Amino acid sequence: MTERLASPSSLWSIHSAISITTLTLCTLYLFAFDGLTEVGNLWKSPTIPLLIASELLKWFVNVKWLKLVGRPKHIPVAAYQRHEAQLVNRIKYAVNIIITLAVFFFVYAFACIIFGAAIIEHLPGTISLSLVLVTLTVLPFVLYLGSRATWELLFCDEFQLTSKSQTAYLEYIQNNATACLFGAWISSIVVPLDWDRDWQTYPIPNVCGAMMGMAVSNGYWLLMGVGSRFTRIEKLLNRQKSN
Repeated sequence: MTERLASPSSLWSIHSAISITTLTLCTLYLFAFDGLTEVGNLWKSPTIPLLIASELLKWFVNVKWLKLVGRPKHIPVAAYQRHEAQLVNRIKYAVNIIITLAVFFFVYAFACIIFGAAIIEHLPGTISLSLVLVTLTVLPFVLYLGSRATWELLFCDEFQLTSKSQTAYLEYIQNNATACLFGAWISSIVVPLDWDRDWQTYPIPNVCGAMMGMAVSNGYWLLMGVGSRFTRIEKLLNRQKSN
């Protein structure tokens, strides 16, 4: 599969636009249709399916349109293409992704319990929050890099991809994941306050905080992408004038 020459600004603009559109739809549901109190309910809220659909759409754009797949430098192109062509390897690849997502799901659930969530009483909320965090922070990595490279990224000191576009997109999803986790963590401040509001109930603030962190990060990347494109156009026009 030959990668198309997509500029970092195009990558940031396209994927940020997808994320912001999805988060806007989630926000409209939460506030316009009184769905805020159901955000922690796995079966009643469409928030998690919308977020998953958004990440799958980004993956589709990368693979089918931009031909952009994160490939570490130490994996040869021929070996990578053979791996993609064999059905057995594709099945193993999918199973490894599911296992990686499951591991991180339990890590996030354990972290929620450590930070004070009741094991039984808050179980549905912990499941919902863990799914949101896995969807926004881990799913983008495994869809882009695969499970093996995702673990390598976590534990290897030197991790390099094969092109500037691949590295730019990796930087994009790394910053989004950081902003999402920070938003989920900092929003816990409102839970113990004695305001007696419905939206203070766990995990509503954490889910909303995670999405808000993701929205802020994507807003930043969208501005970066648009700004970079304008800068390139301005340079091109100046070059044409000078000629």
